[in-house]
Amino acid sequence: MVKIVQILGKGRGQQIPFPPEAERWGINDLIYLRYSGQFDDWTRWFDMHHADRIITKRPQAWEWYKDQTKPIYLLESDPDIPASVTYPKAEILDYFGTKRFGSSFDFMMALAIYEQFEQIELCWCRMLQQIEYQRQLPTANYWIGQAEARGIKIKIHGESALQPNPLLYGYQVTYN
Repeated sequence: MVKIVQILGKGRGQQIPFPPEAERWGINDLIYLRYSGQFDDWTRWFDMHHADRIITKRPQAWEWYKDQTKPIYLLESDPDIPASVTYPKAEILDYFGTKRFGSSFDFMMALAIYEQFEQIELCWCRMLQQIEYQRQLPTANYWIGQAEARGIKIKIHGESALQPNPLLYGYQVTYN
């Protein structure tokens, strides 16, 4: 059986099939943007922000984290969140030898590679339009490249700035 993780982004798009054997990793306030706080078909959650920022900017998410029993990866575990897990930053930085992390997505990709998933599916990771995403695209593409270089299959569901160009430069398209 193929070891699959689905990284669930905050964008909108078509319904994604959830293979029963796949892990599903949620991010930040996705739980409220898409599911009104009601979604339990996930295996791990990630919020790579300082606790005070989460409490201030997304208090509803912080309160939701307190009630969860599945792993919630934070910069540092917090006693208010019994299921919180400190993200293994030292191990990840040591393993990859880089600090190319521009978003929570990058930390999730690095952990998926580190844990030797064989397929990473990006679901609703649109990264379109917003200035924030323009800053995050270079490192997101770096981590996709890291995964592909290790033979990990990347599947991108729906419209996304992370989709590879369908035309091969020089052979099928040239830009002036």
